Amino acid sequence: SIGHALRTTLSSADVMAANLMAVKHATNASFPFVTLPNYALQTAKLKHLSKAYSTGVQLVVTDEQREEWEDFAAVHGPPFVAEAWRLQAQDESFQGSLEKYPVIRREIFSNYPDVAPRPKGSGPYLVSWQSYPIIYEENSAPYNYDLLSFLNFRAGWNATLTTKRPSISGFSVVDLSDPLSQFIIQFLEKVISEEETAAEP
Repeated sequence: SIGHALRTTLSSADVMAANLMAVKHATNASFPFVTLPNYALQTAKLKHLSKAYSTGVQLVVTDEQREEWEDFAAVHGPPFVAEAWRLQAQDESFQGSLEKYPVIRREIFSNYPDVAPRPKGSGPYLVSWQSYPIIYEENSAPYNYDLLSFLNFRAGWNATLTTKRPSISGFSVVDLSDPLSQFIIQFLEKVISEEETAAEP
């Protein structure tokens, strides 16, 4: 049922959030400067249990943290991308291509309307961080993508950024005129089988 699927998905997300907090405390780190060890292996298993197509961690980075974050990501980002790439070659559920290795971008960026670093002072940024699977996208990168560069997505996150509490919101991925919908559809088409449709609500 939809209710059972939602509970399973949220439970899986809760497990990853708990792991992230455990690593933060164990390493005496502070957000956003946290990286989960063996992320790809952990989430490959959770992805199967939750029937998700992909998993990802997004972190809020302020303007004051941006320079330090980009230095941190330059050190800790490439290793988890390489880990995921190796695992995908053995993952029977992976539907994407391994022909081209992902482009790494050092700065926080957006690809709408064009690929470019986010202007200084335009934060806060909701930055993509660890994810699985990792795919090649000509106009994107495995991490440092600012989801808040989409204005309609930023509107849905205002409550979370303001109250510092979880919120649930949704949008349709079948509106082909919507840039965010187009972005999600293009991503999903790379990780699902030919029998499935990325435009399904």
